Amino acid sequence: MCVTGLTVQNTAIFFSFTGQVVILLLIQIGGLGIMTLTFFAAVVLFEGLSLHDRLLLGKMLSENRLARIGQTLSFIVALTFITEGIGAVILFISLESIPDLGMRIFHSVFHSVSSFCNAGFSTLPDGLADAAVQSNRIWQIVMMVLIIIGGLGALVCEDISHWTMTTIRLKMGKTGPRPRLKVHSKLVISVTAGLIISGAIGIFISEFFIGRGPQNGGTVLTAFFHSVTARTAGFNTVPMSQISVLTAQILMVLMLIGGSPGGTAGGMRTTVFAIGLAHVWSQLRMSRRGIIIFNRKISPEVGAQALGVLVLTGVWLIVNLMILIALESGQGHSESKLFFELISAFATVGLSLDLTASLTPGSQILLIVNMFVGRIGLLTVMATLIAPDTHPGSGKPQEKILLI
Repeated sequence: MCVTGLTVQNTAIFFSFTGQVVILLLIQIGGLGIMTLTFFAAVVLFEGLSLHDRLLLGKMLSENRLARIGQTLSFIVALTFITEGIGAVILFISLESIPDLGMRIFHSVFHSVSSFCNAGFSTLPDGLADAAVQSNRIWQIVMMVLIIIGGLGALVCEDISHWTMTTIRLKMGKTGPRPRLKVHSKLVISVTAGLIISGAIGIFISEFFIGRGPQNGGTVLTAFFHSVTARTAGFNTVPMSQISVLTAQILMVLMLIGGSPGGTAGGMRTTVFAIGLAHVWSQLRMSRRGIIIFNRKISPEVGAQALGVLVLTGVWLIVNLMILIALESGQGHSESKLFFELISAFATVGLSLDLTASLTPGSQILLIVNMFVGRIGLLTVMATLIAPDTHPGSGKPQEKILLI
């Protein structure tokens, strides 16, 4: 449900076919989001939403035009099932190693949904390192594309779709407004591309230039696949226990940043990472212009909120790491491996250094809590638990505090 992928049992071996179908449905619901499904059902079954519901949903989807709420919801659901359907067909065609038609269909559908929803669960005993799909470049590339689309978010995909259609109409000689991507979409696309490329370069250097790490389908494809899957799908094409310490550190950074708002991925989110760093940079430069991104000024409140999420995430992980180390005292697990496991759970990734099943029950419960909090969002959880300040604005004198 939290599309994380961390397991204490092998999904392909331990669970029955019925159990795997239940897991598939939970992944799909978790990927779409319970709220999105609920409101979409309200539109379909009850023929519309109240004004209050539209305002709430518009805030959740970052859509100010209430008339477009139903259209946006329809696009989200349509994008999900169409993308997963196309992905399943391509995976099915390229899965020639499994002769049984029924199992071939099920494996294709399961991995397509699991990829788009950034879940990381696999119905193959050894995952993508299994003999049935080992060195299958088509499978890896298709799943990378599905992971990226799911991680971008439906709102960015809708903006790209609208921009593409408008551009095509203008090239055909039709009149209309000039197409322009939203600043949010530009930021998500540029940060995502930058993280994928820099992550792949870092993994390639640490695994294949400095060391002689395992590969599947070629060194370049292995580097790019794990750069993509670390944000935040959780698939792996090579044994994670064989990767170098440096590669593990790179993956931890990618996992923590995660995907983008409105998508199926978890983590801090690409926009929080970018705006938070931009806010810090603006403060260091003592800039009067504030945060300027793609020739647009970003509200200082957004920058402070992004920085707050970064700080809150750091505090949460440090406290949970201390608890995890205490729970695993005397078990012989290194702190770096425990931190890797914790970040993987919190960022809803699912990558593991073969540690999950060997953890104590208390540690596994702690990971469950982090998976749940990571899926909902740490800021949402904190805002729910902490009562809002209802006191009127203070008219008391203002004082300065030295920070430097």
